[in-house]
Amino acid sequence: MIHGVSRHTTVAVAAIDYFLSEEYLDKESGEWKPRDPAPELLEGDPIQMRALCDSLSYKNKYTSAVLSFTKEETDLINATPGMKEALIEELRGFVYAGFKNDDAKPLLVVQHSHLDRLELHYMVPRVNLESGLSFSPFPVRYDDTPPGAVNQFIPQNNAFVDHICEKYGLQNPRDPAIEREYRPPNFEKFSENKEIRREVVKALNELIDCGKVKSRDDMTDFLKSHGAEITRQGRDYFSVKFPEMRQAIKLKGELYGEQSFDTIKANFEQRKENFESSREGAGSRYAAVLDKRASEIEDRHGKRTDEAERAKDIDPRAERELTETAEALKDELGDIDSTINDLAADCIRENPGLMKAGGLSAGGGGGSSIPSGGGGGSSTDAVSDTAVGKTGNAILDELIQAFHSWKKAQAKKAAATIVTTFEGKKSSATTGGIMNFVSAIGAKVAFKVSIATGYNFVEPNRGKLELEDMKLYRKSLNEDLKEARRELKELAKLHKAENQVQAVREPLAIVEKLKADNPGLTFKSEALRAAAERWKEEQKERKPKRRDDEYGL
Repeated sequence: MIHGVSRHTTVAVAAIDYFLSEEYLDKESGEWKPRDPAPELLEGDPIQMRALCDSLSYKNKYTSAVLSFTKEETDLINATPGMKEALIEELRGFVYAGFKNDDAKPLLVVQHSHLDRLELHYMVPRVNLESGLSFSPFPVRYDDTPPGAVNQFIPQNNAFVDHICEKYGLQNPRDPAIEREYRPPNFEKFSENKEIRREVVKALNELIDCGKVKSRDDMTDFLKSHGAEITRQGRDYFSVKFPEMRQAIKLKGELYGEQSFDTIKANFEQRKENFESSREGAGSRYAAVLDKRASEIEDRHGKRTDEAERAKDIDPRAERELTETAEALKDELGDIDSTINDLAADCIRENPGLMKAGGLSAGGGGGSSIPSGGGGGSSTDAVSDTAVGKTGNAILDELIQAFHSWKKAQAKKAAATIVTTFEGKKSSATTGGIMNFVSAIGAKVAFKVSIATGYNFVEPNRGKLELEDMKLYRKSLNEDLKEARRELKELAKLHKAENQVQAVREPLAIVEKLKADNPGLTFKSEALRAAAERWKEEQKERKPKRRDDEYGL
């Protein structure tokens, strides 16, 4: 079992989206592929976790990590009833050592098994709900990590992994006997070198296994004899390049270092002996770690906890805002129609950089310009393009511009689809109704993308999506879309009726024109048909040309 901690700590929804997404980006092919089976929520409420993390005022809002298991470990866990649940509780005990109140131990756990092995991805908020103070369960190397904190975490994490592996019969990545399985050679990967790299490693492994290669010098001599150039060598690596390669590949690890294989073997045996002798004390070492973590929690948070019982007596205003945020998110995710959901998902999939926007903004400001209802969608279409790219942050400006370009392209597609339902000539009112409806949809998509990214794409000049904006948008944009849909339905009825009337009116107009232009003319069917065609052509020429607007109407 491996316990790995992510460096991402700011935009909680990005981590939650990764946890629950039914697709993943395959790094080898660069393609999005389905997770089959789909992720499974095992513990916690994603909406509440998102709301809790977003309510925090400091930069680092959450910690996310993963417990990763081999295929053999996965089979054991699946065959042992209750083992998975027990592992989750062991994890909770490690993360929240020293916490007294069970309600103050929020944990979100999502299972991934699409790679034919088990991964338990989890998230915790970076706040102690008993004291209300900032809390970092694992001080890995973040930008704000105090000196020495990482050195404390590594032995604590090792003790946790040792304890779990010993107690549940799992494979310990620190066991030299299986170390190579967990730590394959560390290559510098270049896509055009993949096949060559595989062949190099395969050939070297075969030579090692049959005893023909006994040192790094033997490896490099073998590669040179086949036309390779050794471009660099270091204490534990060397780089090799064949003539047909643009860049060298770097083979890194003890096997590719300067020590002889005999020395490596002796070191391996010593590490194996040390590891075996340490297994007996795994339980006591872990107990000492829990005591130390609990003592640190008491020193920093204990006084606040005793004074306020923060988990029960939390600031009513903060609790109310947290509840409102959660409800707003639940309403939005539950009520938004599937088309808008799909469009927002497509937008983020096609523009993955948007997920960085929330972390690039320090927050919004000023009053929202969105009116409360009745706008038919037109009031939300945009902060116009003049407001795009004015934040002063070049990366953020580029992301906002990319979103607006995508939104405009989708608006044209949507308008083109809707137009096909209105046969024949369209009145200016009908065209305006279509534009309002498309605009209302675009605003809802922008709101959905805002919720997913944490950045206000409805009004980009406001920066981070704030709670008050969220509540206002939820109400006004729903009303706008409802009103635009109602208006479009009425216009569709009027358009159909107008076409029916026009079907009767047009022949009468032709007859009246023919009578006026040709006094005393005797009408035959052929002459009438020819005259009608001439009249239609005249009407086309006289019809004013509409300008192309952003919806392509």
